[in-house]
Amino acid sequence: MPPILNYLNMMDKSADHLQAHRNDPRRTTKEFGLSPTEQILIINGDRQKIAEYLDLPFRDFDAIDSIEDIQIGY
Repeated sequence: MPPILNYLNMMDKSADHLQAHRNDPRRTTKEFGLSPTEQILIINGDRQKIAEYLDLPFRDFDAIDSIEDIQIGY
């Protein structure tokens, strides 16, 4: 499973991870081992671009919903 998808799944499963992401998404994504591209995708929270990066149909990718409310907007 791609690291970015593991990261999204972790946010769905772990309140501690979700809170760490909310507190410092740059540090959390880096420490999780995401590539610089993946870090930017998560921090920007663009669900469509994440789906494209993962080569998944946007309409079928429910896991991305977890970042909807935690966009940072840099």
